[in-house]
Amino acid sequence: MTSPDFDHPREHDIIPVKQDGSVRWNMIGRTISHYKIVDRIGQGGMGVVYKAHDIRLDRPVALKFLLPAVFKEPSDLHRLVQEAQNTAALNHPNICTIYEIDEQDGETFISMAYLDGQSLAQKIRTNKLSIVEATEIARQITTGLQAAHQQGIVHRDIKSANIIVLPDGLVKILDFGLAEACNGAAKKFSDRVTGTPSWMSPEQLRGDSTDHRSDIWSWGVVFYEMLTGQLPFVASKHRSLVNTILEDQPQQPSKLNSKVDPFLESVVMKALSKDAKLRYQNASEILDDLQKVCESFDSATLALEETKELVAVTSKPSIAVLAFADMSEHKDQQYFCDGIAAEIINQLSQIPALHVASQTSSFSFRDQSIDIRDIGQRLGVTTVLEGSLRKAGDDLRITCQLVGVGHGYHLWSQQYERKLKDVFIIQEEIAKHVTEALKLELTDTEKNALGKAATLNIEAYDFYLRGREFFYGARRKTIQFALEMFRHATEKDPNYSRAYAGIADCHSYLYMHFGGDHDDLGQALKASEKAIDLDPNLAEGHAAYGFALSLSNRLEQAEQEFETALRLNPNLFEAYYLYARMCFAQKKLSKSAKLYETACDVCQAGYQAPLLLALTYKAMGDYSKANALYSRGLKLAEAHLELHPDDSRAYYLAASALAGLGEKEKAVEFAQRALAIDPDDAAIIYGMACLHAQFGNIDNALDHLEKAIAAGFLHRDWIENDADLLPIVGHPRFEQALAKIG
Repeated sequence: MTSPDFDHPREHDIIPVKQDGSVRWNMIGRTISHYKIVDRIGQGGMGVVYKAHDIRLDRPVALKFLLPAVFKEPSDLHRLVQEAQNTAALNHPNICTIYEIDEQDGETFISMAYLDGQSLAQKIRTNKLSIVEATEIARQITTGLQAAHQQGIVHRDIKSANIIVLPDGLVKILDFGLAEACNGAAKKFSDRVTGTPSWMSPEQLRGDSTDHRSDIWSWGVVFYEMLTGQLPFVASKHRSLVNTILEDQPQQPSKLNSKVDPFLESVVMKALSKDAKLRYQNASEILDDLQKVCESFDSATLALEETKELVAVTSKPSIAVLAFADMSEHKDQQYFCDGIAAEIINQLSQIPALHVASQTSSFSFRDQSIDIRDIGQRLGVTTVLEGSLRKAGDDLRITCQLVGVGHGYHLWSQQYERKLKDVFIIQEEIAKHVTEALKLELTDTEKNALGKAATLNIEAYDFYLRGREFFYGARRKTIQFALEMFRHATEKDPNYSRAYAGIADCHSYLYMHFGGDHDDLGQALKASEKAIDLDPNLAEGHAAYGFALSLSNRLEQAEQEFETALRLNPNLFEAYYLYARMCFAQKKLSKSAKLYETACDVCQAGYQAPLLLALTYKAMGDYSKANALYSRGLKLAEAHLELHPDDSRAYYLAASALAGLGEKEKAVEFAQRALAIDPDDAAIIYGMACLHAQFGNIDNALDHLEKAIAAGFLHRDWIENDADLLPIVGHPRFEQALAKIG
């Protein structure tokens, strides 16, 4: 249960409340009745709200402790108890359930359902609602009002802060019937009236008698607020606000949001009629008109809403950081642009409350003219950070903007004109501005993580970024170039832990795909251990060490390192991918599938994880899932190849998918393209062996398997478990080939 009207205190704040000279202290840890108080949610006009554990029924609850000054007379408390009992009798999905009202040690409190959601006020402030979403929320509020009004219960303080939207979209109304009781008592010692001025009906403000139609006015204010992002009546002073509500007409919603059609506008304006007789006379009438609104939505509008639902894959705030565009004169700084974006991803990934799309996924949209909302939908995030960089000598100009996927509007943007040496400060500032725009509350540890640069040596950083660019080329020459760049980085900064992790990955990759030189394996172990020694909290270092250990057949230790890497960075795609690969080789197929599935979620635009997951399901005998994943991975691989037509790995993995789907001719075509690009690549030659085996070309399959092993594909455990090779398993030449590996 949350409310933006509450002031969120520090953990040990004292809460002063005038009560015969005493104060109300922090109650966290105390047990009141059968409730153990575990956290403070906030403080509002009626009291203080805590999250508590109901010891008797073993469930979380929200406890609202009411300010004693509100109840001077026994009749005041009696009125509150009566209202709470009436509200507790309401059993409706759109109304927050009240369990009981009780008093202990002079503390009067109400126990109600604990709602782990977002207030509508917060939702409106942070993300403009679409017409469909606003109408659906308005409909649910109306059904809650209808149920209460039919029981003779009027809320009298309907406002966006009293509406909670749960992660699954269910809407709950808070504090039903309590406002009148509490404020009725308060009026005895102040001139306040029931309700919150901006949402109050004219009759409330005049002090006239009110009924359920006053709630309908307030509902109209909330709906107006959802459709336009602002209140219909605004003034700087209370008296001016009252006069505005009593005398002025609000601006037409369509003037503020062109998507509001005339009929929808008429619904809102009818609810805001100053004369209660001209408003909707009951909630049922509103529901009838809202049904007509829903029927008017065209298929395009509904498709957009389906997209938004796909985006909301997690209740946590989420972001994708796209590769920054190179605006430099000679277009030769893309590696630097990628490095800045990657560093921001690394920093934001340190925040557990934020879901961050993987670099592999985010960067897959480079140089594509795709709408931000489309990208957000594909990556399953609600915000996207995009930017550009212009580098001229030591001068940097970096421009970036944070965009909300649901509406396409900027949540924050800024331009930085700095010197090259300031790049680390810029990265830190961008990450901090993003967390502020997303309204994330950071711990001291998380704040320190945002300000922690891997190196402060600009030359080392430049070499490291060049190394990353070469490494993702994934060919023997590019890996060797990357290794050279990473080594230069460590020469400039001997304490650069990420550069040592890069060195380790290069050596592991060379060992795995290009010859199986044990010197490479030794160097991989040495460099990854160095990375961890320099920074024990570097997830990439532990993943690199796990990779090297898995290649050394030190499997238990490798598993520990992968688990550590994922604990440090749950969004590290490479850790899931390499860990899954190791489990597949160990015949731990269920665990391998689970890890590959998570890798697919972390990197939704990547083609490798779904295709290897398909192979895993094939090995498990689940051909239905395997074929579905082959289709998914093939589409992603083909999209990747449109931008990277020289990626041999993408061609041969796509060929395996085509073979799995029975498209023989196209599979052969793709495999031949891969081999033409990298004829000496052991992994590609091995892929050809798998392809021929699937098509029943036994001799060709065995020829390519022998060539792959001779070229350095020495992964006996993988070969023995690869379902694509089943047609040749047990063949004398197959056994002889394995014997050469040892």
